[in-house]
Amino acid sequence: MTFEDAGRAIDREFEKLRKYFNDEVRPETKKETAEFLRKSAARMIKMAERLEKEQPKS
Repeated sequence: MTFEDAGRAIDREFEKLRKYFNDEVRPETKKETAEFLRKSAARMIKMAERLEKEQPKS
C-alpha cells in the first residue's frame, strides 16, 4: 500500500465517520436535549408555583 492509498483509505473512513455522526449521533443528541429541556421547564414551573405559595399574603 502506498502512502497515497493509505491517505485515500483514511479519507474514506473519515467520511463514514462524518456521515454516521451527522445521521445517527446528532439527531439522537438533539432529541435527548429537547427532552431534557422539556423536563427542566416542567420542573421550573413547579418550583415557581412553590415559590408563589410560600409568599406571605399581604
